[in-house]
Amino acid sequence: MSAEIGIDLGSARTKVACGDRAWHGPSGADVAGLLREVVLRDCGVAPDGASAVVAVPDEWTAPDVDGTSRERTSEGVALERLLLDRAGFGSVRLVPVTQCVVAVCGELSGSVLVCDVGARAVTVAVHACEATTSRPLDSETVSSEVRELLRRAAGVEAAGLAAFDEHRCQAAGRAGVVLERARTHERYLGTPVYLPGVTAEAVLAALRPLATLVGEVVTRVLGRVGEPVTQVLLTGGNVLGPVEEAVREAVAASVHVLGPVENAAGEAVPVHVLAPDAVARGAWRIAAGLATARDDHPHELGIGVRRIVGGLLESVTLPVGGRTPVTVEVESDHSGQVPVRVRIDRQGPWREAGQAERVRVPRGTYHVTALGRRGGLGAVLLRPAGAGADIVLPLGAEAGPALDGTS
Repeated sequence: MSAEIGIDLGSARTKVACGDRAWHGPSGADVAGLLREVVLRDCGVAPDGASAVVAVPDEWTAPDVDGTSRERTSEGVALERLLLDRAGFGSVRLVPVTQCVVAVCGELSGSVLVCDVGARAVTVAVHACEATTSRPLDSETVSSEVRELLRRAAGVEAAGLAAFDEHRCQAAGRAGVVLERARTHERYLGTPVYLPGVTAEAVLAALRPLATLVGEVVTRVLGRVGEPVTQVLLTGGNVLGPVEEAVREAVAASVHVLGPVENAAGEAVPVHVLAPDAVARGAWRIAAGLATARDDHPHELGIGVRRIVGGLLESVTLPVGGRTPVTVEVESDHSGQVPVRVRIDRQGPWREAGQAERVRVPRGTYHVTALGRRGGLGAVLLRPAGAGADIVLPLGAEAGPALDGTS
């Protein structure tokens, strides 16, 4: 049996995958003891010989504003020590939950939108994908009240929340069918979905604010990334009825980023709702070497500008990251190459980053960010501060000669 383990520690459910085996059950306080027991009993693997990939909240591993990896969060360090010292795993790697979702799908290309709607939080992310390799471009996580709203609708005391979560998991298939019918046929609104008192009408009332929240986050993330997505992946126990519809509508409405909701082949962008164990299975694929989860772009991008410092005009290269834009002023209409630079592997001097085509940049103020790798050295986005279309600059496959210190 394989000694690689994929783990998804959800607020309500914990899932473990190992090869073609998968286990899921209620999350408990004794995480280390639970995982050790599951790996031994259900996976037939001794934890001390296993390599574990654990799906964790995206914000634990998000890159800093300059695109470099942030120091690990205290929560991540604590979890890693717990799994190494108390559960006894041979090695532990923490990977963003949405990147594990991408990994389960095998070979993908382009930018992929992932939406994970969990028990306590919603995470929306875009990943740059090339075959079985993925890298985060942007991510946002917000808290959700849907679990508490459903608990109150069911009249369940806080102490009974775990049992209610278990009941919802068992009734997930029925819930999907009933809610879909209730959204189009009023007579189903009174149909019980979970417990006798939790009707389709009550569940939809709890899901509608969640759907609005999810749609808003999807819109924000797509607006920041500025790249067309090729696929949409949805996961989590609350991807039901209006939540799925809200994602589709938000993607369709992001015309300033995506144009028509079509991929490069002119087909509608596919939306996939994945199985509940998708995160754990994706984590296992990363642990087994079947998928590669990269931390960040290997190269640093920059843009050449002129600015006045101490009354003197100087030429500098400003680093451009993927989250916080650099603001530049184009004083007159420009046509030709844009002075985009690159530092290979984030080391050494700045070099010219070749561009395949000449580009026209009207005068004005622009917010400049680095885009995900679509091939070659990456791309840069110029987004007008006012009215106007985004300008995307795909870069070449190889860097030019090194620039001197003042270029």
